[in-house]
Amino acid sequence: MRPNRRNRLLAPAWSARPSRTCGATLAAISLALLLVLGARALPGQVVRGTVVHAGDSTPLPQTVVWLLDSAGVEVVGTWSDSSGRFALHAPRAGVYRVRAQRIGFRSTLSSPVALDAGAIRELTLEVNELPVQLDAVQVQRSSQCVVRPSEGEVAATLWEEVRKALSATALTAHTRGMGAEIERFQRELLPGSDNALRDQRQRFTAAWEQPFVSVSPDTLAKYGFIRSVKDSLAYFAPDAETLLAPSFLEKHCLRARSADRHHRGMIGLAFEPAQNGLTPDIAGVLWLDLKTAELRTLEYAYTRMPSGVPESAAGGELEFQQLPSGKWIVRRWVIHMPNVVVTRPGHGSHPVWPDPDAQVKLRSVTESGGVVLRTFPLTGAASDSALMPGALTGMVIDSLGGDPRPPIEVALIGTAYRTAIDSAGRFTFVGVPPGQYDLTVVHPWLSRARFAAPHRRVRIHPGSVDSAVVTIPSAASIAEEQCARILLSRGYGAVTGVLRTSDGTALSLARVTIAWPSREQGEPGGPRPSGHRSTITGADGRFTICGVAADSALESRVLIRGHQLVAQPVVVESGAMSFVELSVDVRDDR
Repeated sequence: MRPNRRNRLLAPAWSARPSRTCGATLAAISLALLLVLGARALPGQVVRGTVVHAGDSTPLPQTVVWLLDSAGVEVVGTWSDSSGRFALHAPRAGVYRVRAQRIGFRSTLSSPVALDAGAIRELTLEVNELPVQLDAVQVQRSSQCVVRPSEGEVAATLWEEVRKALSATALTAHTRGMGAEIERFQRELLPGSDNALRDQRQRFTAAWEQPFVSVSPDTLAKYGFIRSVKDSLAYFAPDAETLLAPSFLEKHCLRARSADRHHRGMIGLAFEPAQNGLTPDIAGVLWLDLKTAELRTLEYAYTRMPSGVPESAAGGELEFQQLPSGKWIVRRWVIHMPNVVVTRPGHGSHPVWPDPDAQVKLRSVTESGGVVLRTFPLTGAASDSALMPGALTGMVIDSLGGDPRPPIEVALIGTAYRTAIDSAGRFTFVGVPPGQYDLTVVHPWLSRARFAAPHRRVRIHPGSVDSAVVTIPSAASIAEEQCARILLSRGYGAVTGVLRTSDGTALSLARVTIAWPSREQGEPGGPRPSGHRSTITGADGRFTICGVAADSALESRVLIRGHQLVAQPVVVESGAMSFVELSVDVRDDR
């Protein structure tokens, strides 16, 4: 992909050039969804007419109208105006059909229309507004994953509504006469941390135009969504053209997905690679509103990641929104791209990952995205009311405690909205574009321990003040979750932490042992036999040990290359998880 030079922002963010700073390539990501919409309006053959309600002939505005060729392919599309009128300019003479579609209702297809060269045909489309009832769809736990949407009744129903929204979004991308104010951002983060090494943001106002040009779906199907380029990796995101392309649908299967606690009131259409293979691919879920059948979000993750890069570190999300004018846009987007160094990359003009001789090292994760703050007609009229900013207030309940309490922040993931809570745990965001967000808590203890921060999905309504409460779990509940298989009886707890050298380098494959002495009858805490527990550190020096005796000064030992070193004392609380940062001088093992 290459950026549209007219609206280029943060050039390094979407460039396919290797980054000398982070050692990674950031592939250009297409976030204005494109579709092959045929030729532009020509003074040739035209189908024009009116979309009306079948019952009383009331005009139906804001209806998407498509001209289909003899193979059923969408050639050109438009919206009906306030009077229900439309005009479709066919690129050549032939036999066509016209389809009217509205999200949440059954589509209407006309009889064949023969168009001679230069002909103008008038047509009235009578639409029976039969609603699509997604809330009546039953999702089976063992729902079959079908390769073609038409092969599964439930998947076909969901796919039809997804297809409408994707094609309407692509149509909007080619709309003239509309402008938008957009904020883009790019952050480089340490793996598993919210600490930003680099943070770039830029806001601009411009005519609505797709800011990026995508690579073809066939290229993605052949070479994959991740490719090695020189000494790094390039990531490619799915867009409308990709999801609608036959090459994508033939290689991916679809199945219905029930809503989880983060998607209440929705139903999902999940997609995944239909066959096992070596080419990096994507899997994800398209979430629709149960009541309106509107497409809300696309969440995806990369599959078949190279060894050394966790799959959880790579993926993205697109949020869709229909404007009062009937047009569809991608209102918010974010992508997470692991920055790596490939020491022995693939070869050739189109290197395909994985290369069996390549070695990958994770350096950082780049988070790039943007949000549409408002849209407006270029004639100078008022902006679209659907994008009127709202506000969010709430409270964080800190069950971890601590004296003094560490600084705690809340953030809307994938945006620039981030603020500290006050002494009572309260927070406020103002001027937030309406839409759906993930609200998360940034807590120093959780960040250092690399535990998943609590988050909840919130919706900001135009011109409204919404509220939310987020609870930080206690150390006891974290220990119970992390040590589910090991009994945390009274007098015992757990330890998690990181092992580093004195110069800060993480130590992997080292044995960490926590030992405790025996206690006699009558001593504080009662009798206890001596004991110890051990584990091996991971590639990042992290470790977790469960079932450790609670004490104020336990001995920690580190075994490296057969040499045992003594680290600092460890404090463990009964029934809770304690975090420690162990440091040893590797010169002591000589």
